[in-house]
Amino acid sequence: MAVVVVSVLLVQFVAAAVVTAAPTCKEIDTDVLILGAGMSGISAAKTLYDNGTKDFMVLEATDRIGGRIRDEGFGGARVETGVYLLQGVPTEDSNRKNYPIWNLFEPSGTCEKPEGQFADYESVLVYRNLTDVDVTDEFFDIFDTAYDPANSIITSKSLANGDSDVSAREAFEMYTDWNPTNDTENLVDWYGFDYCFAKPPEDVSLFSSRPPLAYQAREDGSIDGDYLFTGQNGDGFASVVSDCLAKDFISSVKLNTEVTQVSWSDECVCAKTQERDICGRYAIITFSVGVLQEWVKENKFDPQLPQDKVDAINAFGMATYLRMFAKFSTPFWDDVEYILHADEQRGRFPLIEPVGRLLPNMPNIISITASDPQSTSISTKPESQTREEIIELLEGIYPDNLNFTNATLEDLLIPDWYTNPYYRGAFSSTPPGVGEEERTILGRPEGRLYFSGETVNSNYTHLVQGAYLAGIDTANEILSASAGQVLLVPLQCLFLLLLVATAALL
Repeated sequence: MAVVVVSVLLVQFVAAAVVTAAPTCKEIDTDVLILGAGMSGISAAKTLYDNGTKDFMVLEATDRIGGRIRDEGFGGARVETGVYLLQGVPTEDSNRKNYPIWNLFEPSGTCEKPEGQFADYESVLVYRNLTDVDVTDEFFDIFDTAYDPANSIITSKSLANGDSDVSAREAFEMYTDWNPTNDTENLVDWYGFDYCFAKPPEDVSLFSSRPPLAYQAREDGSIDGDYLFTGQNGDGFASVVSDCLAKDFISSVKLNTEVTQVSWSDECVCAKTQERDICGRYAIITFSVGVLQEWVKENKFDPQLPQDKVDAINAFGMATYLRMFAKFSTPFWDDVEYILHADEQRGRFPLIEPVGRLLPNMPNIISITASDPQSTSISTKPESQTREEIIELLEGIYPDNLNFTNATLEDLLIPDWYTNPYYRGAFSSTPPGVGEEERTILGRPEGRLYFSGETVNSNYTHLVQGAYLAGIDTANEILSASAGQVLLVPLQCLFLLLLVATAALL
């Protein structure tokens, strides 16, 4: 009778073990599916690879690696249309851990540093409201004596604990005397805030507006500089992702593979593509919050995500930082790095960069920057209208310049971030009242579906550094979780052997 009892127990245990181990997916194609080949997806893949997990697959909808890090051919040159600078470059007295991307170049030498140069924020001219009136001295006097001290105060508030969150604009009003009222002051306001966050202070959480670790001031009050990428021979910033971080597993990256639905459970995750379903024991989704919001709205998760996850996704925003590029037949602009424009409409074409002067052969190319709300407006109206507005801007700044009179606008490139279904914006933004609770819920795994991207990183919430670190963190979470699953099988086998041995003795 004992033998029968043990045999029954053995059968029951085996059945239970089989049920626990068997995934609901029809077929497992890989251990880890990674959805998106931007910085987060590739840094996650590299972390898995470097830790011995090489059975993964990266699915990318577009024809290139890099996501929102990209360059394009324009006017006989390559221009950085996405992430074009690295915020914060270490000096000898810097804390190196605050510079995760730069550390790939120096001192580790993991990746070759792309061609580029340090931004020169002293090479600036400022013009007023569609005129050639130079207000550079006035601009910097306001910035140095009014805005910068006020910004230091709200920065200290953003780093403090215990206060209730408000918008950055409310913080300026509550704690400082900064209240821009004219065109030059509004430009100072844009330059000090929107230039970084691509949204005005009223739309951004005070706590999320704190400077990233790489920007926090040293004891002498200075901050580290920025590095501008100018590579022309396949060595732009995207090459760090595609040619360095992904080089050992490039065959595992499947380009032109759009995922249209994700089915998830506690046992596996399946991604529906145009050709077939691809299933993994785990999956990491690295889509922007803008894309996630559309997916939730269109019920592309099966089953639908928990309500608190949906609420967290919808709590965040996307900012559209837009660099347009114009190619002219002849140069006519000032020989400086930055030309600022103080318009009566705050944030209207505030920044022109003669980017051609930084490139080989100095092509006649300038970039014109716009941020929200102008950038989203530009993204949804005819290009011809934007052309006319750019010409009007330049006519105002250079009314008596014969070179401008004789120049022809030969080409215009307006990158498509806002309306592109694979991005829905340039980077994430944190509205007032949204904080670490929502960020934690956003990054929480659902079953075996994990979420990554710059938004889930607290220290670099809208920067490429955040995307890089988030990918590493998410991959390490899966490595820890899968280690527990691997240990489960030997323990089950050992228990089965003990049962068999016991049955034999009886």
